Amino acid sequence: MLRSFGKSAQTRRHASWLAVAALATVAASLAACGSDGDNESNQSGGMGSSEPVPKVTIRAKVSGLTGQGLVLQSRLGETLPVTADGELAFSQQIDEGTSPSVTVKTQPISPNQQCTVEGGNAAAANGVAAVTVVCSTTSINVRGAVSGLAGAGLVLQNNAGDDLAVSSNGAFVFALPVARGAHYGVSVRKQPSFPSQQCVVTAGTGVAADADVTSVAVSCTTQASRFAYVGDYSASSVTAFTLDASSGVLASIGTVPTPFTAPLSASGDPKNMRLFVGNGNVGGLAVFAVDPATGGLTLGPGSPYPTGTSVQAVATHPSGKSVYALSLSGTITAFSVNALTGALTPIAGSPFAAGAAPRAMVLDPTGKRAYVADTGTNSLYAFNVSATGALAPAAGSPYTLAGAYNLVVNPEGTFLYVTQAGLDTIAVYAIDVNSGALTLASQCPSGAGPRGIALHASGRYLYVSNQGANTLTAYVIDPATGSLTAATTVATGAQPINLAIDESGQFLYVTNSTSDDVYMYRIDPLTGAPVAIGGAQPAAVNPFSITIF
Repeated sequence: MLRSFGKSAQTRRHASWLAVAALATVAASLAACGSDGDNESNQSGGMGSSEPVPKVTIRAKVSGLTGQGLVLQSRLGETLPVTADGELAFSQQIDEGTSPSVTVKTQPISPNQQCTVEGGNAAAANGVAAVTVVCSTTSINVRGAVSGLAGAGLVLQNNAGDDLAVSSNGAFVFALPVARGAHYGVSVRKQPSFPSQQCVVTAGTGVAADADVTSVAVSCTTQASRFAYVGDYSASSVTAFTLDASSGVLASIGTVPTPFTAPLSASGDPKNMRLFVGNGNVGGLAVFAVDPATGGLTLGPGSPYPTGTSVQAVATHPSGKSVYALSLSGTITAFSVNALTGALTPIAGSPFAAGAAPRAMVLDPTGKRAYVADTGTNSLYAFNVSATGALAPAAGSPYTLAGAYNLVVNPEGTFLYVTQAGLDTIAVYAIDVNSGALTLASQCPSGAGPRGIALHASGRYLYVSNQGANTLTAYVIDPATGSLTAATTVATGAQPINLAIDESGQFLYVTNSTSDDVYMYRIDPLTGAPVAIGGAQPAAVNPFSITIF
């Protein structure tokens, strides 16, 4: 029985996937394509009623103002003239849980003053979105030094709106002075890439006095992946690899059996060193502990945990506190994760309805929203994620999209990219940062049978495997519009399924389900083009999922 879902089952799965493509009509209207034969779900469950997000008024408390002409601005673009000290309110409200991002649009004159916003990035909570604005005729500069920087694209931020791009190690100074008596708060707005690094700020907060601040320190360290795990669909196992941080080469360290057949999907929690594997047959979710020294896997007690049938995707919350199993039966089984043992407990309200034949699920970088692609109803489903990990349909959901199959969110949480099965197209959606609502921004032709999708941590490049053409295409992303431009297409093995990028952002990997191997590529930092790494391609049996630690 352990082998009954071997190559023949894999062939049926490919045929089933290709049936989705065959049912679609490629026309100017991008007509909807049907679901495949695996769909046995009951569509009558629906999404349920959405819960409106509470609205909050932005309030600003101003002190020390003696000049004229002060104008504040909210994240919604609304301006608020201020003529005297006191508390004022913007007329346009924001969603609870989002930041007001209040900035000074115009500084006061007669006399010249420097006004500084405090708490401009604090998330609105409990009906409150309050900021403090301190004005003074005396101001200071915030200075510091960066060390260990090897990547490109580092952006620091002081308080709510003073961004500073840093390209090298050494001293820096923010452009906007801080009013005497006001708080300053330096943070990393964007981490560097090529290689990906983690930069940490020390001595970054305080109150401005009579002299410039010079003690801020930013220390950067390079992120490096060490292990990769590939789900062997027909072998009922996971193959573990070491990952060479210099060359990107994978080397097998053995296989570990899964507690079920057909390990189709997986997701990792590198912070807590856990691997979650989903059963693509009857359902179930297994938890493995990852040995940080050797990369070895140990099956957690209680595994596998019950889910809906045929787990198509597994999504881990950015906090590591919850994990989600998306089933082809049209449900999401949500679990809280025990921080010490990794044991799973169903979250209240689980399972949650998610279409008729959903294929992929992703959470945004904040963990406050989740999106699901469903080929059964040709739709995208949007969810709000509560503090407990529970899901609630977002206002406006679902969104019609023919052949919605796989998806990924950019690092800023502002764009969603979706492959469209049968249409050979990638849809680009703009995400409203306040509500999470989706707006179709553009569509881009893809190769034949777009399947796997991965987005570089820099937000500059998108990669899609073309299952029908045995190729991989790299796209350049327009940072303003999110639109895609095809840049490079390279060969893969037979039937490329899923993609993964290592933590340094320098290497890309593709599982090829029919040629039984994993292709390895180095990413060109200037163009984003994948360049094949020489040598033998690592072997795996009917590989589908790949997860990097």
